[in-house]
Amino acid sequence: KEPLDEKEPLDEKGTLDEKETLDEKEALDVKEPLVEEKPRAASGETCNDAAAPAFRTYCAEGLTCDYPGQMTGASGVCKKIVGHGEQCNDAMPAAHAVYCGTGLQCEFPENMPGASGVCKQAPYPGYEHCSAPGAGCKSTGCCKFAGMTCFEKNEYWGDCMETCAPGVHEHEDGKPWTCNELGERTPGKEVLVEKEILEELVPDEKGSLTEQVLEPVTEFIAPLPEKPAPPEQEVVIEDSAGGVVTKTGGVVTKTG
Repeated sequence: KEPLDEKEPLDEKGTLDEKETLDEKEALDVKEPLVEEKPRAASGETCNDAAAPAFRTYCAEGLTCDYPGQMTGASGVCKKIVGHGEQCNDAMPAAHAVYCGTGLQCEFPENMPGASGVCKQAPYPGYEHCSAPGAGCKSTGCCKFAGMTCFEKNEYWGDCMETCAPGVHEHEDGKPWTCNELGERTPGKEVLVEKEILEELVPDEKGSLTEQVLEPVTEFIAPLPEKPAPPEQEVVIEDSAGGVVTKTGGVVTKTG
């Protein structure tokens, strides 16, 4: 019996002839061509792992495709990026450079040309002149790293920390902290703050005062918004000759 060119209809028992048509056999035999994966880009080479599949270029293992900021659709560059405390060297040629991650900078030892550096926290832009943790901040009243505040210990010392609990701190000299804020918190980071435990004297059922300890409250303080520039003030002065001098910003206008 010759193969049928098309499937036979269902018979009285509801069974279907399992013979396939020639067209279906040919369709099953056709295989999609394999798409060869492009060679992965090395350190310092161009990459784009967010493009359409046919145009994607991936970085080699251990590298990250780093894109330029605020340039939608631009290609990136393959870089080896490490974290806090790891060795770095962003002064080497691109093929051998090792970069620090976001918010970090590569700090090199002094008087050691060619030596590798270490990734450390980078100052928040505009706060480079402020103090680092452990260096004391009484003289500056500000902190160079995001999310930190200059807290007072006593009349002689203050330091930069994210939070401060009044009283004696462990592993110190046994002298208490006042934790008075000597300046504004450096923006750029959410800080988890635990409010201190409050104690109140409240009357009980018999009317006598008993001590009640309230539960501590934990809250997030969001990054501080950027401060807008203050508006220029207009100063109006009447001179001896009856004229009026108006000064707005650095512009002086005389009328009359």
